Amino acid sequence: MTRWVWSQVRHGRGRAAGLLLALLAAVTGFTILTGSVSTQQTRLSGFVQANSRGAYDILVRPAGTQSAYEATDGLVRGNFLSGQYGGITTAQWQKVQKLAGVQVAAPIAMLGYVEVFGSSLADVTDQVDPSRTQQLLKLDGTWVTDHGLSKNPESFSTYVYVTRNPVLWPTWVPAPLGGGTTPDGVKIMDPVYHYRGKLVAPDLTPCRTSSAVAGFGVPVEVLPGGKLEPVCTGEPLTPSGTTTQPTSPGPIIVAQLNPDGTYTTDNLLSSAFGEDGGATDAPVATTSKRLEVPETWEMPLLLAAVDPASENALVSLDTATVKGQELSTADKPRIDLDEWMPGSTSLFVGVPVEYSDQAQIDESLSTVVSTVSGLPAQRYEVPVDTLGKELSALPATPRATRTASAQSAYATTVLGSTTVQNFQQAKLGPLIEGTNLDPREEAGQPTYVTDPAGALTPTAHGTSPSASDYAGDEPLTLEKGDTALRPLTERGNTRSSDIILPVTVGIFDPSKVRQFPALSSVALETYQASQACGADTASQKLLGNGCLTSGADAGSYIASPPQILTTLGSLSYILDGSDPQSRAPISEIQVRVSGVDGVNQSSATRLQAVAKEIKQATGLEVDVVAGSSPTGVAVDLPAGDFGRPALSLTEPWSRKGVAVALVHAVDKRSATLFVLVLLVCLLFAGNAVSASVRARRAELAVLACVGWRPRRLAALVLAEVAAIATAAGLLGTALAWPLDLLFGVQTNLDRILVPIPAALAVGLLAALPAAVAAGRAHPGAGLRPRVTRTRGKARRTRSIRALAWRGMARAPLRSAAAVGALTIGVGAVANVVGVEAAFDGSATGSLLADAVGVQVRAADALAALLALALAVAATADALYLGIREREGELAALRATGWSAQDMRRLILWEGALLAALGCLAGALLGLGGTWALTGAAPWPVYAALGALAVVACAVVAAASLIPARAAASRPIAQTLALE
Repeated sequence: MTRWVWSQVRHGRGRAAGLLLALLAAVTGFTILTGSVSTQQTRLSGFVQANSRGAYDILVRPAGTQSAYEATDGLVRGNFLSGQYGGITTAQWQKVQKLAGVQVAAPIAMLGYVEVFGSSLADVTDQVDPSRTQQLLKLDGTWVTDHGLSKNPESFSTYVYVTRNPVLWPTWVPAPLGGGTTPDGVKIMDPVYHYRGKLVAPDLTPCRTSSAVAGFGVPVEVLPGGKLEPVCTGEPLTPSGTTTQPTSPGPIIVAQLNPDGTYTTDNLLSSAFGEDGGATDAPVATTSKRLEVPETWEMPLLLAAVDPASENALVSLDTATVKGQELSTADKPRIDLDEWMPGSTSLFVGVPVEYSDQAQIDESLSTVVSTVSGLPAQRYEVPVDTLGKELSALPATPRATRTASAQSAYATTVLGSTTVQNFQQAKLGPLIEGTNLDPREEAGQPTYVTDPAGALTPTAHGTSPSASDYAGDEPLTLEKGDTALRPLTERGNTRSSDIILPVTVGIFDPSKVRQFPALSSVALETYQASQACGADTASQKLLGNGCLTSGADAGSYIASPPQILTTLGSLSYILDGSDPQSRAPISEIQVRVSGVDGVNQSSATRLQAVAKEIKQATGLEVDVVAGSSPTGVAVDLPAGDFGRPALSLTEPWSRKGVAVALVHAVDKRSATLFVLVLLVCLLFAGNAVSASVRARRAELAVLACVGWRPRRLAALVLAEVAAIATAAGLLGTALAWPLDLLFGVQTNLDRILVPIPAALAVGLLAALPAAVAAGRAHPGAGLRPRVTRTRGKARRTRSIRALAWRGMARAPLRSAAAVGALTIGVGAVANVVGVEAAFDGSATGSLLADAVGVQVRAADALAALLALALAVAATADALYLGIREREGELAALRATGWSAQDMRRLILWEGALLAALGCLAGALLGLGGTWALTGAAPWPVYAALGALAVVACAVVAAASLIPARAAASRPIAQTLALE
C-alpha cells in the first residue's frame, strides 16, 4: 500500500501539489486563527480580571433608596452619596462589620454644607494715578460657574478711595466697665485715634447713623489745613450674631498713597484679637507695595463623618494626609464651658476634622476695575443710601479685569488661615471666630422626569432659599440664587448659644487615596468629584469639550465631594435630638469582601452569600458592585437663571455585572469563532480532496474492475491524503514560529507542533466522505462520462443565467461546499461586527466594555477577514473544478458558436449565484450568531451585512475571472478529442 501511495503521488505530482497547497493553506489558516483567538481570549480574560474590582465590592444603602430606573437597568446612580443624609443606624453598621466574609465595612455619614467665608485679592495698583491727590476706583464682580456658562453679577460695587492726604486709622481698646456689651457679654470695642503722637478725638457723628458702625471707627482723612474728616465707608458687613468686628469692607475702602509709593489701608479682615483671645490695641492698618482689594467669598463646604480605621483599610486615607496628623478614632470630641469668657453658659464643642486641600468647586470671580470720574460729595457724611446713589451715578471707565478661582481663595483663606494642631492640646476659645459646623444645609437627591428618548431631566425645587443662621438674625447665604435642582433643608442648632468648633488635625489630598482601575471604578464620592460631559455636539461645544462639575451652589445638580471630614464619634455632638438623622446617621456603607480574587464562580458565590447575609441581618438595600463599570446615563439639564443654556449631558453611573458579562461574551465569541474557522478550513480542504478524488474516477474504476475491494479503495484514498497531509503539517510546523511572531500569537512548543495533527485531522475528515464514496461507486460509473439523467420532459434553457443555475445544480455537493464556505466567512465577519457593537452598545455600555471592544477589534477583524478569504478561495476553487470537470461540455458549446465572451458570462453568472446564496445564508448566520451572543442585533450588523454583500460579490466575481478566461481560451478540438 505504501509503495502504491508513493507511486500515485509521484505520477500525479500536479494533483498532489494542489492538494498539498490546499491542505497547507487550510491548516495554516486554522492554526493561526485559532491561536489568535485563544491568545486573545487569554489576554482579554486577564484584562477583564485586572479591571474587575473597585474600591469596594458591595454597596449598602438605606432601604427604599434604589430608584426604579436603577433597578430596571442594573445601575447604581452617580452622585448618590451627596444627597443622602442618614438612613442607616450605627447598630446596623456594627452588624455588617461582624458578618463572616466582611473584610472592611466603611460607613459614611453626610452632614451637609457649612458656610465658610474666604477672600481673594484684586490688585488695582496699575489703575492708580499717582499724580492725583484724591481719586476713586470702582470694582464690579461677576461670579462665573458651570464651566463659564453661568455669570451672576454682584448686586453691589466696591469702591476704593485713594488719597495722598494723611489718614488716621482706628485702633480698639475695651470700653470702660459698664459700657455696652453684646447679648453674650462680649465687650464692644471703642475706636481710638492718634495723630502725630497725640490722642485725637475726631467727630464721628456723621458716620454714626448706622448701629453697625456705632462701635467701630472709620478712617479719618487729614485735609490740608489740619481738618479731620471721617470717611463714611458705609455700613460694614459683620459676622453672624456678633458685633465684635467687620469681616468684609463696606461700599468704600480707603487707601493712603504714601510718598514712597506704598499704600496703607485697612482691609477690615484682620482680627482685632490676640492669640490668647484678649483685646489688642495694635493697629489693623497695613502697608504694602501693592494696592490689593479684598473680595469676600462665601463657600459652602460639605461636611461628612467617617470611621478613620475603616477608611484607612479601604482607601488608605492615612497615607493621603499631607499636613498634620490623620484622623483617629482616639480623638474624642471635647466640650468646654467658658474657658475663654467666665460666666458664660455657652458650650464650646470641639470636634476633630481634616480639610481637603482641594476646594473642588467650579467657581471664579471676574472683577472689572474702572476709574471713576469725580468724587462723591457724600463721602464725609451719610445716610448710606444717599452715598450709594451718588456713587452709582458717577461715570466709570473700565480699565482692567482681574480673575480669581475658588481654589485660590480656598487655599489662601481657608487652608492658609487654618492652624493644624494636636487635638487634645487645642484651645477652643480662640477658634470662636473660625468655621462653625452648625447650622448646616442639606441638599437632597434630585428628582427626575424621563423623556420619550429615555433621558433624565432633573426637576426644579425653586430658587435657593435663604435660611436663618444660629443667632436667628441674619441669613445663611450658601447659594448664589440659581434655580435649585436639589431640595434644600436647614438642620441643626436648637441651642443657639452653642458653637460646634472644628479642630483641624490635618490636611489630606484626595488624589493620594488608594487608586483603583478606572474601568471598574465605583462611586467614591467621599474623595472624587462627580462630573457630567456633553452628550451631543452642541453641548460639547458649549462646555469646550470639558465636563460640568460641582459649583458653589448647594442646590446645584452636581455636588462637590466632602471638603471636611470628621469622625463618627463626633456625630452625637453635631446632630442634636431634633434632627431626624440623629437616629440613623449613616448614609451608606462600602463593603469589601475577603476571598474575592476576580471574575470566577467562587468569587461570585461568595459575594452573593455575603450580600444575602447583609440583607437578612439589616434589611438594607444591597448592591453587588464588584465587576461593575462606569456607564453614561443621558441627563437633560434645564437652563439656569444666569446664562447657562439647556445641556444634554452624559453622567457616569455604575452598571453592575459588566465584568462577568464580558468574560462570558469573550468565551462565547471565542468558541463561535473557533467553530466558524474550523468549518471554513474543513470545507476548503474537503473541496480540494473531493476534487482530487473526482479527478481519479477512471483510475479508481479500473482498480475496482481488477478486483480491488471497496475498503481497500477507501484506504488508498485516505492513505494518499494522509501522506500529503503529513507533508503539509510538517511545512506548517516550519511556518508556525515566524507566523506566530507576525500575528502576535503566543508561541510555545505545543503551538509549533499543532499543524501536524491539525493537518492530518483536517485532511482525513475532509477525505472521509470522498473515500467512502470512492469505495461504494459502481466500477462502470467511473468509466462512463458524467451526465445528468433527465426525468420527465426536458425544459429549454433560454438564458445564460438559467444555464448557470443548472450548471450549479448538476454538482450540488460541490456548489453546497462553496456556498457553505462563503456563508461561514460572511457570518464570521458579521459576528465580529455584532460583538463589537454589543461591547459599544447598551448590552454592556461601560468604560470596561469599550476598552475590551477596542482590544477585540484588530484580532477579530483579522480572524474574520482570513476566514472570509478562505471562503472566497473555496468558492473560486469550486468554480475552477467545475470548469475542469465540464471541459467537454464547454468545448461543445464553443463548437456550436458560443463566443469567448459568452463563456465568461456563464462562469461569472455561476460565481454571482454562488456569492448571492453564500451572502444570504451568511447574513442569516451572522444575525443568528449576534442574537446568540448578545441577545440583540444592533444596527451596525445590518450595515456590515450590506457592505459585505457588495464586497463578497465583487471579490467572488473577480475570482471567477481566472476560471472564466481559462474556459474561454481552452482549445476546442483538443478538448473534444480527450472526451
